[in-house]
Amino acid sequence: MPSSQFWGVSWDSSKGKWQACYTARDGRTVKIGRFDDEEAAALAVNKATRDAGLEGERNMNAIDAAGKPLPKPPGRFNPTPKKDKSGVVQPDPSVKYRGVSWHARNRRWQAFYNPSPGVTAFINFFDTPEEAALAVNAAIRRAGREGQCSLNPVDETGLPVPYRGKRRSGAVAPAAASPPPPNCMICLEPTTVMLKCDHAMCEECMKNLALSKNQHPTRSCRYVIHCPMRCEVWTEWVLA
Repeated sequence: MPSSQFWGVSWDSSKGKWQACYTARDGRTVKIGRFDDEEAAALAVNKATRDAGLEGERNMNAIDAAGKPLPKPPGRFNPTPKKDKSGVVQPDPSVKYRGVSWHARNRRWQAFYNPSPGVTAFINFFDTPEEAALAVNAAIRRAGREGQCSLNPVDETGLPVPYRGKRRSGAVAPAAASPPPPNCMICLEPTTVMLKCDHAMCEECMKNLALSKNQHPTRSCRYVIHCPMRCEVWTEWVLA
């Protein structure tokens, strides 16, 4: 039986078509319709989710520059064959783009944006940070959030312009042989804290995320952190 590569799409073997559906706010599964084409079903899922006012609350299919839906990222419920990513290298860590971070396990650049406080919308993985930065800009414009989310500036050739992180006074540059620390996926500041899913998040953002989910710490300041990238892995962490 075929398995769909898009969110909200499944194969209806009785009809021989692709079924599109989404989950309503009350937990009901809302069926949208059946389609001969898998991509058409994925676009229908996006439209129905937006019409229901659930954008940012439900998984939606990322769209490329040509308007075609992109497959959902590989994960626990969407295994994909491994490809050779040895040529994908992390460049100068001081060069940063908004909504772009390095995923150490997948050895690729991940793109995302925050449509509203406490909500992170994952876009996709890319081989270069420039591709990821342009995808962030496109996703923000499609969502009509230019006034609320920061875009990556582009030069006259259409390439994104990075911004360089500020070095604190008195900070000592790391040795050349030492790998650079990862950046927090939310504030993009360097951090040594890694979640169980290999995403990086600083303690300040972890605390803010927990509070936004109405979590109250125990006496030992223990929080349960659910990764905002929706990789369905939780991390138990004791904040200092």
